[in-house]
Amino acid sequence: MNGNERQHLQLAKIGFDTPGGRTREYGPQSGELFRMKWLRKAVEQGGEVVINLDGSTGGTSSFYDESIGWLIRAGVLSRAEALQRIHVVTNDEDLKYIPGLVKMVMEKA
Repeated sequence: MNGNERQHLQLAKIGFDTPGGRTREYGPQSGELFRMKWLRKAVEQGGEVVINLDGSTGGTSSFYDESIGWLIRAGVLSRAEALQRIHVVTNDEDLKYIPGLVKMVMEKA
């Protein structure tokens, strides 16, 4: 894959309609499983990664800390790269606060 291409991960369509929890013991929609099954592969292929929340409940801060924050802490990508390449989007007015929450998670990772 060309590093300039965007990867789109719509949470609800990939089985994360109620994302939450940090690790696998908290259930099948944890941040750990999202990172392992989807996010890390998308990040390692280069380019931007768009996480679309539409159709989902949005997720929790622990979900995003385990999925995105872990990638930063493990050195898979830098904080600056994460802020530049990972974008969280939604058309759902009830979830409009989550992109800001995710940005805070990335800044503190």
